Amino acid sequence: MKLRTLNLFSVASLRGHSATVTFIVTMAVVLLAAPHASAGTVYWDPTGTAAGTGGSGTFSSSSVFWNPLQAGTGTLQAEASTNTDNLVFEGTAGTVSQGGSISSTSFTFNTTGYTWTTTTGYRTLTGPVTLASGVNLNLATQGSTGASLAFATSISGGVGSTLTYVGVANKQYTVDIKGGTISVPITVAGTGTLVGGDYMAFGNTSGAGVISATIANSSSIPTTFSSTGTSGTQSLTLSGVISGSQGVNFATMVAGYGSATTQVSTTNGIIIVNAANTYTGDTRFIGTAGASQST
Repeated sequence: MKLRTLNLFSVASLRGHSATVTFIVTMAVVLLAAPHASAGTVYWDPTGTAAGTGGSGTFSSSSVFWNPLQAGTGTLQAEASTNTDNLVFEGTAGTVSQGGSISSTSFTFNTTGYTWTTTTGYRTLTGPVTLASGVNLNLATQGSTGASLAFATSISGGVGSTLTYVGVANKQYTVDIKGGTISVPITVAGTGTLVGGDYMAFGNTSGAGVISATIANSSSIPTTFSSTGTSGTQSLTLSGVISGSQGVNFATMVAGYGSATTQVSTTNGIIIVNAANTYTGDTRFIGTAGASQST
């Protein structure tokens, strides 16, 4: 909170007197860091201590981490109350921890190396995500148990842009396409020794989700794909080539290295594979009692 004092001067001449009396009125104005009403382009600036933008912080609908000036010299503010800002991530790459479900007009990454994380629970990001040419965005989890990040629209990018899906030992993570499209090449990676019970999954829980880009798995566990729905209007389509040496799981529930863990759904699921994939290793079909999986 900033307190600014304004002095307003009013001068009046009093007839019949030789003196001029000056009246001074002091007004205290309290400036609150409230969401601004109008839409605009704002820049991620969680440090806000000097010129420049970027860095690490927790992003929620109430975060006062947005700078209206690209140089980072403006007054920090919250996202527009109408969720219509264009949110830009550039400057110094950092870790953005999503603290709740968030909606905005667009999310643009102009600097490579940002890491987007979630803790436990299900977090939705509503609004198109765009990566500038040559930019890589990391998706990771900080939670010790299952966490999910849902993209309700799309992830696209320029020439050379990539998405790295980072798994961490003893943790589970699911990216829900949610009827959207990912058109940026994906690398599935891992840190530490990933073991049974760990998983990195791509799912689709509503609409016709599409991954049109290539998926290269360089981790130590299979890539898992799951979907719910009984028709092509609610399914997951994989149009890019899947590569790697750890195999693939097709599941009606998220699964670890051969052992089922957390259910995505007990209903039927459809996964459509359109590419001539080059991955090696096992192809596993993992389902629940009473449910079927079509691939």
